[in-house]
Amino acid sequence: MSEQFKFKLAVLLNLRKFNEKKIKIEIGRIISKITAINEKMKIIKNDIETGYKSQKNVLKESTSGLMLKFYPLYFDGKRADLKECENHLEDLQKQYNEKRLELQKAMGETKLLEKMELKKRTEHKKNVEKKEQDNIEELFRNKRTVL
Repeated sequence: MSEQFKFKLAVLLNLRKFNEKKIKIEIGRIISKITAINEKMKIIKNDIETGYKSQKNVLKESTSGLMLKFYPLYFDGKRADLKECENHLEDLQKQYNEKRLELQKAMGETKLLEKMELKKRTEHKKNVEKKEQDNIEELFRNKRTVL
């Protein structure tokens, strides 16, 4: 007997929720990439430290010139890798910040539609209750006039 509530912007609300979820997934991927880059940077720093220790041990013994040439090239390569990781990390941080702003906007739009839906749902419920109350009162009036 009561009318079903139908929110006219339900499709738009679902699209906004989907967009919000999509942005959250993208942020999660960026965070996982940042974590991977940080781990890679730790490994590279550890490799450099290990290389210095190795160089120190090699210098204690008699070594060839080729072995002595290896270490500066090794360290240069590791530092270049570290610099590349830092640049990539900086780019990922920028992407993360952009996605956070995008997520805030999407969440605001979703929240606006959710509040609008709640307001319309409450309004609809009040109208339905009012109609039911009017019907009940009319039935009582009709019953009194019959008696």
